[in-house]
Amino acid sequence: MPSLFIILRVVRIIFYTTTILKEKDKMKKATIYFTTILISSFLMLPLIQAETLIFSDDFTSNLSNWSTGTKESLNDAPEIYVEDGRLTWPQGYDYIETNESFTPPIRVEVDLERTQGSVGCKDFSVEFTGTDGIAGVLRLQYGATTKDTINLGSPISITQGGSSGLGVCVNDTTGYTAEMETVSPHQGTVAMTYMDNKVKFSFTNYVGETIETPWKNFEEPGSKKIRIWATAAFRYVDNVRIYSLSDASQGSENCASVNLTDMNIDMPCIMIDGVKYQAKFNFDPSIQGGLYWKLDPSSLKLAQ
Repeated sequence: MPSLFIILRVVRIIFYTTTILKEKDKMKKATIYFTTILISSFLMLPLIQAETLIFSDDFTSNLSNWSTGTKESLNDAPEIYVEDGRLTWPQGYDYIETNESFTPPIRVEVDLERTQGSVGCKDFSVEFTGTDGIAGVLRLQYGATTKDTINLGSPISITQGGSSGLGVCVNDTTGYTAEMETVSPHQGTVAMTYMDNKVKFSFTNYVGETIETPWKNFEEPGSKKIRIWATAAFRYVDNVRIYSLSDASQGSENCASVNLTDMNIDMPCIMIDGVKYQAKFNFDPSIQGGLYWKLDPSSLKLAQ
């Protein structure tokens, strides 16, 4: 990835190259091509997502990092236990919840597996707790369907009975569903990211294929605990990881955006070596035969 020094050199090169090429009619196409490539390079710079692992549990011993609970309208008490280095659900609608709270921006990753049975609503739910909370849910292949499906929405209620207390199901029409063909064995990793007052959820299956929801607004300030549910027996969880995402990764969700005003390209945020910069390309109508933009050297500066 180019350093700031290299970028400044590129700015200098194109500034002088543009001046020279404009003098030569036969080089118009080369000028357009060269400038377009430079703009594309800015737009396609890889985005750095700086992250720090702040919590992990591989369930090799006990549940000392967690509290346990159950849906009170369905069960008398939770029955979750650790066996063979992973967390086992002997009954549905039990959950674990972190003892510690975590401040966003964060990403939670959970390895999970289902070995028997299928349910219509969801197999697993990962929740950021709060006044209302929000949950990412996964249903692995169900009945005659051949899809693994995810969704974002309301979490399971511990106390409320009835269907409304079950929280979002994958087949609820919310605009946040995604699906793909199922594979066997039914295992993989879910990830839930919370940053910039938005949440998204993804699932990566056994062979590395991934589905992801769109971002959903979630504006509940403060630290969050993580709650993980399974809705039936023969469900297993292992290797829970929580990452703190830096300002660079927050910016990466909004960086490389482009505003087009009066044919000028304004890039308020691009990531270069994990640092946010802004730049502007001015449209030059004097070149005929195609679109042409010239980088304004004075516009390249650190983004706020």
